[in-house]
Amino acid sequence: MRRPLLVLLAMTAAAALSAQAPPAVPSRPPACDRICLEALVERYLEALVSHDPFGLPLASTVVFSENSQRLAVGDGLWNTASGLGEYSLTVSDPDAQQVGFFGTVRENGALVALALRLAVVNRRITEIETLVVRDEAAAKAVDAMPPQPAFLEAVPLASRVTRQALIAVADRYFTAIDGGKAPFGPDCNRVQNGTQTTNNPSFQIPGMTWNPFSLGCQAQIDTTFFSFVDNVRPRRYAVVDRERGLVFGLFMFHVSGTVTSYTPPGRETMPALPQNLSPYTIAVAELYKIRDSQIGRIEAMQVNVPYGTLSPFAPTEWRPARRPVPVVPPKPATPGPCNRACLDAFVNQYLEALVAHDPSRLAVTPDVVFSENDVSLRLGEALWRTASAIGAYRLTFADPQAGQVGFMGTIRENGRPASLVLRLKIDAGRIAEAETLVLRNENTANSLEKAGTPDPILVETVPPGERLPRATLIGIANTYFEAIEQGNGGVAPFDAGCNRFENGTRTSGAQGCSAQLDTHIFDYIQTIRPRRFTVVDEERQTVFGNFMFNHPGDITWVNVPGQGRQEMLGAAKRPFAVDVAEAFRIKDRKIRKVEALMVSLPYGATSPFVPR
Repeated sequence: MRRPLLVLLAMTAAAALSAQAPPAVPSRPPACDRICLEALVERYLEALVSHDPFGLPLASTVVFSENSQRLAVGDGLWNTASGLGEYSLTVSDPDAQQVGFFGTVRENGALVALALRLAVVNRRITEIETLVVRDEAAAKAVDAMPPQPAFLEAVPLASRVTRQALIAVADRYFTAIDGGKAPFGPDCNRVQNGTQTTNNPSFQIPGMTWNPFSLGCQAQIDTTFFSFVDNVRPRRYAVVDRERGLVFGLFMFHVSGTVTSYTPPGRETMPALPQNLSPYTIAVAELYKIRDSQIGRIEAMQVNVPYGTLSPFAPTEWRPARRPVPVVPPKPATPGPCNRACLDAFVNQYLEALVAHDPSRLAVTPDVVFSENDVSLRLGEALWRTASAIGAYRLTFADPQAGQVGFMGTIRENGRPASLVLRLKIDAGRIAEAETLVLRNENTANSLEKAGTPDPILVETVPPGERLPRATLIGIANTYFEAIEQGNGGVAPFDAGCNRFENGTRTSGAQGCSAQLDTHIFDYIQTIRPRRFTVVDEERQTVFGNFMFNHPGDITWVNVPGQGRQEMLGAAKRPFAVDVAEAFRIKDRKIRKVEALMVSLPYGATSPFVPR
């Protein structure tokens, strides 16, 4: 049947217009207003305790972090959250499409405090930043707090100021900490991890002969009590709630450990608190109430992390220009291979330069890589500023073939006992890598020094005819980690007299190395990666390396043969990482001795010497 001519002409014209028209652009969803942002927080928390992130509107490029470590969405607290607590406070910024949250969560039954920031684009979550305070006393204190009315009250429309003006007021808080003044309101108070730390005479730290926490915001800062804070960088003012006059930010407080005393006006000089005599960084989520251009209520959640830790959302330079670390000029290299005596000499030179706070004494490559507790730093930072003496205990492993040397020993940091693990890589007579772990635990250092000297089996020279090749030594040592992961002592060739010492204490118990693993008490250890066998001391048949234990915390009980169900200790029911420097003495093709020093790190920690 023929169509009418007019219909055919109309169809032809429509087709021509369609061919010329640009393709339809899908309309963008409307921006997320306050109700939408708060609803996203609720959805996030529900998904968290359900261990199911897949129902969330996540962008394909979403970035997630917990305690300044980048993780996969679904890891960390996602493995262990078991319920929500009572405290809940949300701060919304529709202009920036970001939202902040303070609250409490149950983690395998125990309370933890949670700070959360979500960034949103086209109603999809692009960034998830969390701080989890795994201190049950602090979490209980947060849980018991009612949200302060000041954080909930709306500012009259005529009195609202720009976000830049609100940020400028909040930023002066850090100017004050650095020795200046800030516009604190007459009713200013600060709460940290659930404890009021201003105008609180009942709160006092043991050992202090006066109480700065009884003072108001500015008066407390005027005492110079906070001089132990070197700098606060970066300062990220992520959520600005103009409707309520709130600023929510994420900040890194760097403590170098070099301020050993302070002198409050009108008082005698006071010693720094012991915890501030070592380098560390505090990751802080902080909320400010701004009223009439003054800082009123301050609420903070904070977590200690290794010194110099960077946020995945701000991997930028944080050192202040006013306290630069001098660039270390390379000393002349010593040509030729580096034998055991040469490697030992490098360890001695390093330790002597360390306590002299002078890295220029060392011959280093121009691009030398230095780390402390798995954070990449400049040579001359961290322990380089606080080491005060070399301790009495020392154990060295030399690998001339690889040009590497390992060291376990004791030191003094601002006069206090500590332990040090050191690995040096030598390249053409210069130090190319200096990897350190610092155990700031006096009990560990005292235990090592009480032993006096290392176990003779770790330092004896093995006759050449009895030595195994390096690949065989590494293979035997590696079975130790396989045995742990499989919960089966039979996987590794343990000597009947094998024993293991960790942080100066024997931990293999009466059962011995093999039988202890068969109990499954270590089943919470699921993966040990990476395994870096860096120093193979063929002369002493010892393998030394660094091994990262990352524990997700989702194994809450084990079935012990002959005893039945046994609950895991509370520490194993939370995510955490441990960098373990471990030495294995191989004798008669069996593991005879395991010596380990270890440092706890935030879950998900990685080594700067391992490519990501």
